[in-house]
Amino acid sequence: MVNTLISEITSGDTVSKSSGPEIKEPALGDGTSKAGNIVGLDASDKATNVNANTVDLFMGILEKRYDTDIDTAIVDSKNCSIIVPISGRKYAVFIADQGGSLSKGWALTFGTAGNLTTVGADGLADTLPIVAYLDEDIVDDDIVAIVRWA
Repeated sequence: MVNTLISEITSGDTVSKSSGPEIKEPALGDGTSKAGNIVGLDASDKATNVNANTVDLFMGILEKRYDTDIDTAIVDSKNCSIIVPISGRKYAVFIADQGGSLSKGWALTFGTAGNLTTVGADGLADTLPIVAYLDEDIVDDDIVAIVRWA
């Protein structure tokens, strides 16, 4: 089955899949970013607006807002939280469609438009930093995955 929604790969109301407290930074929704997007803060306003399309300052993974479905974008200017990923922990995130199946352990780096993407054709680091590893196999057309942060 192709997975395209965070709700399809998580059984809870959070993108954090490991136990324990998370470090969270306050932000404001941008009307397009959803829980599981890799986000930064928009440098044009120097502070709070989440921006998944042009990540000026990487912050982390957008968390579900308490009154918003996990698959729905957080309304523009509404308070939200960004999880600062912790090495070794698992997260449900958006990934780029890899155009094929990939096995658990494949290395990922920052992509575009709020997702992660593969590192090199062989899954090994080229010049891009490895930021996470697939925690389970994915199939062609998957755009969400459980990853273990590097």
